[in-house]
Amino acid sequence: MLELIDRAYPSLRKDLIKPLSKKINPNTVSFFAFIFAVLAGLCFYYGFYNPLYYGLAAIFILLNGYLDLIDNEAAKKYGKSKYSDFLDHSLDRLSDIAIFLGIVMNPMMPMEIGFMTLVMILLVSYLGAEAQAMTKKRIIGGLACRADRLIIIAAMGFLAVASRFMIVWGTLLILILAVFAFVERSYRIKGALI
Repeated sequence: MLELIDRAYPSLRKDLIKPLSKKINPNTVSFFAFIFAVLAGLCFYYGFYNPLYYGLAAIFILLNGYLDLIDNEAAKKYGKSKYSDFLDHSLDRLSDIAIFLGIVMNPMMPMEIGFMTLVMILLVSYLGAEAQAMTKKRIIGGLACRADRLIIIAAMGFLAVASRFMIVWGTLLILILAVFAFVERSYRIKGALI
């Protein structure tokens, strides 16, 4: 979804992040993005007790996603090191876990749905890394990439301020999209290997 916007308006991303990516260490940015993800997870948990926390969680999710864009741009300017790439991807996975643990632990969320969603998200990311190991090309993007998921999670948080059930419906949507993304990436990898 966001890939289509990026292709249609290639300068939009650069205009949004250029001022902040000039002299920032990408590892520092990745670390702060992770902190925002942890805060989002905590707010998703506490949203059950006060729905305003859902809105705060959504803001933290958007900050996490914005910093993820900045760290990628900063890495290009600094020269992407293998360690920076490793740290970025590791903190992205830890961020996914922190966000979804907060959602899963929310008493409103059926644990089965939350954990299945978390597992599927991690499997989709794993396929990208596995493709890189096997084909020397990382398969990213496609259906329900991380940026798309973050937008859906943020929207879910904002909507949950008015209706707590949006946490469940939003997570179900992400689960369904993650299953489709897993199948799509599997076929893309198969095509690259055959």
